[in-house]
Amino acid sequence: MKNSYRFNQPFGVSLALGMVFLVAGMVVGSILLSAMLAAAGVRILDPGFLNQLIESGDLGKMHILRWGQGISTLLTFALAGFLWARFESTQPLEVLKLKSSPYSPKQLWLAVLVIIASIPLVESIQFDAETFSLPTGWKLLEESIESMEETNFKTVSALLSDISFLGIFSNIMVIGLLAALGEEIFFRGFLQQTLARKMNPHVAVWLTGFIFSVIHFQFLGFFSRFLLGVVMGYLFLYSGSLWTSILAHFVNNALNVIVAAMIIAGWFGDVELDQSVGFPLWLSLISLAITGVLFFLFLRLGLKSAPADNSSAIDPSAVFEENRI
Repeated sequence: MKNSYRFNQPFGVSLALGMVFLVAGMVVGSILLSAMLAAAGVRILDPGFLNQLIESGDLGKMHILRWGQGISTLLTFALAGFLWARFESTQPLEVLKLKSSPYSPKQLWLAVLVIIASIPLVESIQFDAETFSLPTGWKLLEESIESMEETNFKTVSALLSDISFLGIFSNIMVIGLLAALGEEIFFRGFLQQTLARKMNPHVAVWLTGFIFSVIHFQFLGFFSRFLLGVVMGYLFLYSGSLWTSILAHFVNNALNVIVAAMIIAGWFGDVELDQSVGFPLWLSLISLAITGVLFFLFLRLGLKSAPADNSSAIDPSAVFEENRI
């Protein structure tokens, strides 16, 4: 693909800058979250303050924690992406493909349908917390994974426990919108595009999806998040716009929030938040077939609708042009 901008930095420098900015974003986000919690009267210097906050059931402070974590996540990833793009070009929004529209408006609807159709499939490849176990020789690793998952589960379940209209709306905005914006700017806008300068763009999609899943540090959902990361990568690659993957990411996260609220409200019987809803195999196979057809239509539409000078962007043999100075 012939980009209308030039990369200012060599590949290695560009990749390193993005990672440095990610660390900087984490620091800024953590400081902001700590300041918000401290202003709300949370004693953040006390050991185990987060568990104490969760167990207190204080909805006001949990609301601050929810928005604080959302803004912190947005800053962590979006700040890194924007700083990287600004170092690469005087047109950071263009570099991140935030000024680009999808090759076809129909791709936005197809992206949403792909995410909805894939729900049973994605659910079927998650580990169930109740049945998860490793061989005897891996017991230490299993205990470590279970400890991490338990800590994460306590935080997430506390944030999702408010199933009032305001609580669900806030979770959709924070977990759905803010997380989708920040993560897509960093992973697809920065990382996938940077990797594609040195490798086949399809390899870049899969490698970015892998890193996307790893960095969440949630083992039980690793394969489902990896699959979703790959899907987001192709939605971005074949539409030429970051807004396509942002929309799909938002829909996925928002649906997770809604399903979690339904579980808490008892719509799925005795199913708990850390358990699989338990879609039957036949439904997962139907989900796979429908998702595959919709995904194929999306990719074909991208190939047919892409401008002639951008057609190489989604050719398997194409890589991003690298301009060293």
